[in-house]
Amino acid sequence: MGTELVSYKKQINAAHQACVDAKELGGKKAHECGTWLAKQRENVPEDQWLKWIRDNCDFEKSQAYVYLTIAGMDVQRVGNLSQRDCLKEAVDKKEESRILKEFDNKTKELRKERIASHRAKPAAEKAAEIQRDKELKEIEERKLSTRKKFQETVVSQREIAIKVVEAGYRAVAKDLHPDHGGGPEAMVNLNFVKERLLTLVKQQWRA
Repeated sequence: MGTELVSYKKQINAAHQACVDAKELGGKKAHECGTWLAKQRENVPEDQWLKWIRDNCDFEKSQAYVYLTIAGMDVQRVGNLSQRDCLKEAVDKKEESRILKEFDNKTKELRKERIASHRAKPAAEKAAEIQRDKELKEIEERKLSTRKKFQETVVSQREIAIKVVEAGYRAVAKDLHPDHGGGPEAMVNLNFVKERLLTLVKQQWRA
């Protein structure tokens, strides 16, 4: 790192203001702000990082860590999400990762025990080995079940969202249909909005 501090203060605060202005669809701008913050952090000594935020940013350190968290997500994934939805997805993924990691650690422990006992295994230990194999199989089944549960939740939420969009479409279509005083242009716009909403739904809930 050179003697002259590189500053991304202007870009960071501009992206933060864009997040404030964007309100419910601030995921993309939050990702941009977090990316600039990450670049800035590389150029600031660790013991001066919090002071740099206080002196240069238009937001608190807690918001800075929100931006950094979102910056670690896929930019295409967060593009149609609010900051709150981005954080919720990050937490859900973190919890899923934590649970699966626990299963993996337990699997490793049992495999180590199995290898150790196999080196000098009297007949009396065969029962213990069988029990460990049984536990190993149960853990693998629970791991698959946990992953399936997360996927089923996503699929269920997506199906509900699609039904909500389609129900709303049918309700509005009754008023915009030419038989009720509407016109072709109104129906074209309605169909466009419907397809756009369905696209957003499928992007939001990808299994």
